[in-house]
Amino acid sequence: MTLDLKTYRLLKGLSQEAIGKELNLAKSTVSMIENNERKFPADARAIFERLLAEEPALADAPLPQVPFGLEEVRDSNLALAESTLIQLERECSFDLLRQERKLRNWKNQYEKAMAAYMLAADLLAKMEKNNSGGPMPPGYAANQQMAKVKALQKLTHIGDQKPVLTIVKIAGLEQQLRTIKQLLKKPMEEKREDGMWLTGG
Repeated sequence: MTLDLKTYRLLKGLSQEAIGKELNLAKSTVSMIENNERKFPADARAIFERLLAEEPALADAPLPQVPFGLEEVRDSNLALAESTLIQLERECSFDLLRQERKLRNWKNQYEKAMAAYMLAADLLAKMEKNNSGGPMPPGYAANQQMAKVKALQKLTHIGDQKPVLTIVKIAGLEQQLRTIKQLLKKPMEEKREDGMWLTGG
């Protein structure tokens, strides 16, 4: 039979850290591969296949009676939980930047549209005052009215995008990141006593 990484490691009596050194992988990466959380990197896969080829009889060896102990399970779960949080932190940080950029763009568009509307309205008011009710220059009033209409259309379009939902998303992502950072800063001993960490999250 073809051995998977975990079975090979257990038959050899190696820790995740030890097999990681042979494969040029971090202990957390070994844990994720064994738990089907990520694919085998190509370089590490080639090394692993070479190790298997060097010991063909190992595939027929009986599995250990006790394949792993409590400490190994705890260490594996701790590594998996931590790597999961680190990945989630990256994803949340990226999404937060994206949502903040979206909100900034809407704010800039809103401010420009408001400025355009106020300018057109102000110019119309001044022209009417200066003309004392007389006729305005041809096309002038129409141009300023069109500027006001375009500004109102832009403001309506921004409102249709529901920026308030983006504000809520930003607040949620900021809270998520605060929670993740607090969890990652926990001392190792405290993590070992925390059921969330021992179950891998």
